[in-house]
Amino acid sequence: MNRKVRTYTLFVVISVLIGTAVASKTLFAEDIKVDQSDVNCKTTSTPPCYLTIQDAINVATSGQSILVERGNYVPAATITLKDGITLMGRETAQTFLSGGGGSGPIVSVTGSLGANIQNFTFTSALSGIHVLNNTSTLIIRNNVFDLGTSGTAIAIQNSSNAQVINNVFYSNGTAINRDADIKIHNNIFRNNSTAAISALSVTATGISNNFFDIDTAPTGTRFIIGTDPGFVSPGSDFHLLATSPCITAGATSDGINTMGDTGGTDIGAYGGTNADTIPVKVANVLATKPTPTATSIDVSWSANTSYVIASYRFIAGYRLYYGTSPGIYNGKGAVEGNSPINVLSGETSTTLTSLSTATVPPASPTSLVSEPRDQSLILSWPAVPGATSYKIYYSLTSFGSPTTSTSSTAPDVPSNPQVSLTNSYTLTGLTNGLTYYIAVSAVEQTAYYIAVTTFDNMGLSTSVGVVGTSHESAYSQEQQVFVGPALEGAISPIITDFPEPIVPYPNLPNKGCFIATAAYGYYSAPEVQALREFRDRFLLTNRPGSAFVAWYYTHGPVAAAYLNAHPAWKPAVRAALLPAVGAALFLTRTPPITQFVAVMFAIFALAAVIAYRRRSGHGGPH
Repeated sequence: MNRKVRTYTLFVVISVLIGTAVASKTLFAEDIKVDQSDVNCKTTSTPPCYLTIQDAINVATSGQSILVERGNYVPAATITLKDGITLMGRETAQTFLSGGGGSGPIVSVTGSLGANIQNFTFTSALSGIHVLNNTSTLIIRNNVFDLGTSGTAIAIQNSSNAQVINNVFYSNGTAINRDADIKIHNNIFRNNSTAAISALSVTATGISNNFFDIDTAPTGTRFIIGTDPGFVSPGSDFHLLATSPCITAGATSDGINTMGDTGGTDIGAYGGTNADTIPVKVANVLATKPTPTATSIDVSWSANTSYVIASYRFIAGYRLYYGTSPGIYNGKGAVEGNSPINVLSGETSTTLTSLSTATVPPASPTSLVSEPRDQSLILSWPAVPGATSYKIYYSLTSFGSPTTSTSSTAPDVPSNPQVSLTNSYTLTGLTNGLTYYIAVSAVEQTAYYIAVTTFDNMGLSTSVGVVGTSHESAYSQEQQVFVGPALEGAISPIITDFPEPIVPYPNLPNKGCFIATAAYGYYSAPEVQALREFRDRFLLTNRPGSAFVAWYYTHGPVAAAYLNAHPAWKPAVRAALLPAVGAALFLTRTPPITQFVAVMFAIFALAAVIAYRRRSGHGGPH
């Protein structure tokens, strides 16, 4: 066993052991859920689900927890918190509370309330949280406040029991506006244009173990002063780098970290016992194949530089999920079902090899329908199971199937077919009046769908596919890659059609079109299309029929114009056209055997009538 294999084996064993110990741990079991993106969100589900935060708060009772799923929530009015409620975001980095630039606070806490607000990112507001006349213990922790340079993140008035623990205040006007000595522990204050903490003359004994910019730090307190708290990506990812001075520098009276730092607690939104344990999802995933028909895929991504990932090479890293259906990552490689693949934290690429590919061409489309337009034809056909694309062949002469033409007298299909990803397509750039031969074939090429997650130094979860909940990030943006050969099936039955203007020639401006269209009121009427199909299949295929069509194109517009000018005649014309429409439908929409049987029946019936008349003495003069 070589060194790389031994290292990888050790990595997996340690990760699974640690993951087993923490897989069942959750921060809390929510009593109520909020998910504005879930169209099936139901108040009768378990737990009950609401579309807005305020609706959930209104039904909650003291002691209950409300979990807000990922998303950007812009409440129509200020959220009013109730007593004894824990309001918590699913993931700090992806659960946003936004004021939409309004003047009121995003969240208001008024009166004697004991509650918790945690794991949110507050943005775009003049006021984040406003606390007024609160005599109970209100805890605001593990949040990010990034309101803009004129906003006040937290305003606390006449509420000496409020606690602000393990938050990040970044690029606000004022971070905390207070009028009493409240508990302010383990926070990071960075780029706040007016002040980190206002009313510095107020006693500051409750301020402890915070990181401040040099110019905004209050005096007489225990703190870290510096120019760089060591964020992974200031403004977007407030996890800490391995070089951050805020690691294990927090007050341990507020609890130690839940990510393996048993020696202390980190300062900032991701420190302390109640910190969000979900890593930021992986960015810049790129999946490519080395050759057009390769059965392998090279996958790369940007590294997550949070210290709980980058600094723990053997028990943190990445997971690559893949499968042949969107969002379903069950693998299909050399070892069936081997998704996901675990990758060490120091590596940001891997290769999927020996992937299964399609081996049988797809079926042929069973039919093809054409609808004419000016210099174009609108085509549609039934979807073929397994097809990933379609090829549209067309020519001014007939042709054969690419899978049968070698044994056929018909020429091969035209070169450079049009490609469609759906079962409809519009051929453009055609010449009006010319008859085109058209067919379509289905193509199948195996598609793989790929996503990457990252997990921290608490190791792998033993529950594959349960991501974005604890110690493993949500899926990255999914990538689609086609591998192996593109297998093409036989072409559909060939049809003929020709493009033409919807209005007649010569044009009758604002008058409508030919007789049938004028009688039925619109060009796409089923009766009109039946007559048109009869024209294409039975009249235009012979000289007498073509002569009749030419005569009709000359005189039909005049009759149509008259009919549009005298609409009272339309019911009579529709009645007169019924036999022609019925015959057209019979000849174009029934199989040949049915037509043959019907003709033979009519012949026998006519013969029987003639014979009867002769026997009864009505056959003519004697």
